[in-house]
Amino acid sequence: MSLVSGTLSFTNNNSYTGPTTIASGANLILAGSSAGLASNVTNTGLLTFNPGVSTPYGGTILGSSGRVLVQSGTVTFLNNQTYGGVTTIANGAVLNAGVGLAGGMLAGNVTNSGLLN
Repeated sequence: MSLVSGTLSFTNNNSYTGPTTIASGANLILAGSSAGLASNVTNTGLLTFNPGVSTPYGGTILGSSGRVLVQSGTVTFLNNQTYGGVTTIANGAVLNAGVGLAGGMLAGNVTNSGLLN
């Protein structure tokens, strides 16, 4: 799936595992139970996790300039992430970057107003 402009929200359970591309200026919002998306994402736009609950992310985020926002709930990255963009963790949100990993890895900068494990 390629999102070239605008905002797209996934709000229901889905089993989508194909590659995902987010273009500059576009925003893919993974809300509710859909935040458990398992596909790899090439991101030069904005990838927003807004699950409101605890959810895993089993894919890998790629790209050198895209941003990631953990807006609410708890998101657990199950793989090392190699994207070079900024990760923002909002107040009250949690990002578990190292669960199941040898220390975990985020390649880009982190703006943290929540909790980073």
